[in-house]
Amino acid sequence: VYLEPSILGLKPFVECWLRSLPKAVQNHADKLESLFDSFLQPSIELIRSSCKEFVPTVDSNLCCSTMRIMDCFFAPFAPSAQPGHSTSAKVIEIPPEKQALIAKLIEPWFIFALIW
Repeated sequence: VYLEPSILGLKPFVECWLRSLPKAVQNHADKLESLFDSFLQPSIELIRSSCKEFVPTVDSNLCCSTMRIMDCFFAPFAPSAQPGHSTSAKVIEIPPEKQALIAKLIEPWFIFALIW
């Protein structure tokens, strides 16, 4: 069954993305969801009402672009295999002090990604 993206809204995109977050970031999924709920739609409405786009965009594309930028910020927190080893090799764990930074950086990263 095909549904127009405008009928679905942006919530399914956000929910799907939140399920794919790295484990180190999953504890902050509720905070991210509230940021998306609070700021995404008003930001898109501002773009539509007050900005001139030289290249027209679609709401779902703007949402996905924000999530891709957020993924770039979360990449260092995703455990990865050591270089030169197979994917079944020992996984490099994220140090606790690095994980503690996530809570402080979630909001600034989100605002940066949203504006960009």
